[in-house]
Amino acid sequence: MVSIPLATLQVRRCYEFDLFLRTDEGFSLYRAKHVRFTEEDRRRLIENGVQSLHIQPSERAGYRTYLIDQMESAVADDSMPIQQRCMHAARCARALANALFEDATSVETLGDASRMVRSAVTLVMREPDAMMGLASMLRHDYYTTTHLINVSTLSLILAYRIGITDAEELHRIGLGGLLHDIGKARIDPAVLNCKAKLTDAQMDELRRHPDYGMMIMMQMDAPNVSRQVLRMVHQHHERLDGSGYPVGLVGDEINRCAQICAVVDIYDAMTCQRPYRDALPAEVAIDHLRSQSGPRLNSEIVETWIEIAPALGDAQLTYEQQQSQAPQTCR
Repeated sequence: MVSIPLATLQVRRCYEFDLFLRTDEGFSLYRAKHVRFTEEDRRRLIENGVQSLHIQPSERAGYRTYLIDQMESAVADDSMPIQQRCMHAARCARALANALFEDATSVETLGDASRMVRSAVTLVMREPDAMMGLASMLRHDYYTTTHLINVSTLSLILAYRIGITDAEELHRIGLGGLLHDIGKARIDPAVLNCKAKLTDAQMDELRRHPDYGMMIMMQMDAPNVSRQVLRMVHQHHERLDGSGYPVGLVGDEINRCAQICAVVDIYDAMTCQRPYRDALPAEVAIDHLRSQSGPRLNSEIVETWIEIAPALGDAQLTYEQQQSQAPQTCR
């Protein structure tokens, strides 16, 4: 069974998938498809401490389609508060990132991810405040799927602030950020989640993920994956002085969008909770980026990030404070 957050389910509607409830004996059918899910259903579940329901693996595509439809409707609904629209986007993104990582060779899942990123780009271009709204929804527990969402969102924001305003290019950057670590789907989870220092062999395997990611993308032959997206997947660990991997590219040999991805990838990795260490303060991450600016990282990109990072952090803090003070109910 596949767990889905209760918060993603709208009330007063029917779904194209069955909903199951976990019990001591296993799973029981809670609402069959085409049977309306009501406000009373949600209230009872919350009162009983239920935070998620479940669907059959065969119906994941239907759930993804529902999420994206919901996101696209929210983006187009000017009457909905911007924070609520960003929340819809964040929920959809998390579900899709999990699906991508579970089935890294699915062209259908990749197509859904492309639709999701396009909606986020539309939201940012129509509502400048959406950048802060999306940033406020980011999580700081470092799981690979969480990191994919964070890097996609932050790459999109950084690219826009640098001056990239073409919707198609922003879409490619957001999609490249979402896919940048997809090669880790071929890495042993024991290596990804290891709390001890990795051995040299384990580190060598981990550093192969850009190659794995490129292979996954090329094997899929997906029509919505551009050359720029492929370069972000393959080059986000390359460094201007040639000290990066997997190839050791130098200077302008590294795609500019991969250089954008590199900066936010480092920042997010440092400021998130990792299996082997606590999250580092934003100031430490910024100091590290500043030290790498010029010789290893694009200085213009680093300086732009340093300018906007504090505001993004404030947006996250404000949102967390609001959530801690809000009543623990779902509407």
